[in-house]
Amino acid sequence: MTYEARGENGSSAEEALLSIAGRDDHASISPEWLADSRRIVVDAHGEDRHPRLDVIDVRTGQRNTFAQGRWPAPAPSGAQVAFLNDAGQIEIKDADTGRVVRVVPIDNGYTVGTNWDAGPAFDWSADARKLVYVLSPLESGEGGRPYRVISLDVGSGDTATLFEQILPILSAQWSEQDVIVETSSPLWTDGQIGIVRDGQLQVLVQDEGQQFLMPRVGPDGSIAFLQDTLKQTVTGSKNLAVLDPLTSEIRTLLANTFLSWMPPRWAGQRIAVLCKHGPFAATFCIEGAASTRIEADPLEDITHWSMSPDGQWLAWASTRHDGTRNLWSANVDGKSPTLLHTQADPLVGRFTLGEAKPFHWTSHDGLQLAGLLILPHERRTAKVPLIVDVHGGPIGGIDMGGQILVATPLEWHYWIGRGYAVFVADYRSSLLYGADAYLKLRASDDLYADDMQDVLTGVDAVVASSRVDAGRVAIIGHSAGSELTNYIITRTNRFAVAVTKEGTADWRYDYEENDDAGRRYQHWRFGGSPQDVPQRYLNAPIESAHRVRTPTYVMAASCCAGTDLQNFAGAIEAGGGTVKYRMYDDAHVFGKPENQRDALYESTAWIERYLGT
Repeated sequence: MTYEARGENGSSAEEALLSIAGRDDHASISPEWLADSRRIVVDAHGEDRHPRLDVIDVRTGQRNTFAQGRWPAPAPSGAQVAFLNDAGQIEIKDADTGRVVRVVPIDNGYTVGTNWDAGPAFDWSADARKLVYVLSPLESGEGGRPYRVISLDVGSGDTATLFEQILPILSAQWSEQDVIVETSSPLWTDGQIGIVRDGQLQVLVQDEGQQFLMPRVGPDGSIAFLQDTLKQTVTGSKNLAVLDPLTSEIRTLLANTFLSWMPPRWAGQRIAVLCKHGPFAATFCIEGAASTRIEADPLEDITHWSMSPDGQWLAWASTRHDGTRNLWSANVDGKSPTLLHTQADPLVGRFTLGEAKPFHWTSHDGLQLAGLLILPHERRTAKVPLIVDVHGGPIGGIDMGGQILVATPLEWHYWIGRGYAVFVADYRSSLLYGADAYLKLRASDDLYADDMQDVLTGVDAVVASSRVDAGRVAIIGHSAGSELTNYIITRTNRFAVAVTKEGTADWRYDYEENDDAGRRYQHWRFGGSPQDVPQRYLNAPIESAHRVRTPTYVMAASCCAGTDLQNFAGAIEAGGGTVKYRMYDDAHVFGKPENQRDALYESTAWIERYLGT
């Protein structure tokens, strides 16, 4: 068939979408407060998409360019700001004059920080005379270089290695004269919080299974961190806990709350964390002399945030459904949030934007869920087909990005421009609706049954309330969303077409082929191995693939689920179903431009073959 490229302003939305996916500037604005609790320095991008640091006065909105670079870390004295410059070096500049104070080169074979947003890239000592940071090897593991904790004397420029080990070190922070670090296993599990003394690590907190503890050291040396409550490899249901490093006593401040994977923030004796209670609905929970809750915009996903040193102000960055990045500030009383800066994607004009709104519905067992519904602005007499976007993870819920390219929410509006409505569905395994709903799944032999009903009842609610054609509904899933998609199409013919990308279908095979961390997660989730609880593993999509009658495009990456999904596609075909299978030489999220292009064009052609527009 012939594929028709469509778009506005003389250029195709497809090419714009692929251009965005190929950029390396997806990191959102990251605000950090200066010591005066009035100005923030933000990690942004200029019109040329080049990394840039700006200083913004939150009272007046005045904005000045400070430096070219990223990852700002203002000194507690307010006199200086450390950051990573364009050359990958640590640069320190005077906060007021912009004068360069110090430039520190990074050893070959290393980079500053980690790929995980587990903590600050740099941390200043209380007297602002020293910095501590983590050097991560570009090649790690057995036979590779160790992770290193480095102390920098800002005055002299001298550096010293305080601690090193082969196992990952996620963050390092000062606690008076000592350094607190977070470490992990080679499989990014079994987090530890420890104190470095005389080149040795004394473990303060040892967790079995949790990925990220996100410690932050308070002014009195207490350590706030996210404490796992479900004891599994990945979870969002956590306590906000505070550790006294002298007595090892741990106090719980917030219990069994979905806390975003961002570190807590201290200001005096106040501690703030970001709590989520829906796909986008987020609350700043501030604990201290008087607890405060500040609601964020329900159509924006908060990506970075910080609290002012005096504990009176918050600043946060967010991404909207149309790819716009916003920067906000608000007093901790929650009154009158102020939009400081907005940055639309320069290619947004090539898309036909839809009308987005939060969408709420009730699942089969009464659980209240929420998602995002995007409808064409144009009011048509005829009903429109529907794309159902099923997110991956699944912990944490909806990300601001579609499931084909996993890069930008403008992928949703790409479908709008082609004549579709889009329903971005959430489901209880996201853990945004409480641990109890999630744990109920583990008590059942059929672990995906409720997640499936969450999606199906959501689709029914959309059809009942919108001008959507119930007979022309497509489902698209990536990663965990693909796994759920695989399950759904083996149980129902509700969907006219499916695109499933990089999600497992054979849980027994997945268990056998997984690494230790993956097996431990499956063992926790299923309640045992395939030998221990065979019936639970026999509910995998592969066991019912012969029933699939939904035309299905299956995409796999060479890194991951290739054999599993090839077998799944073969079983669909053997059962008389319509299926197309494609293996890409790529990562779990496709990064090669040629593969991104092929995945987008082939997925679009497949859906339009069976749905039309």
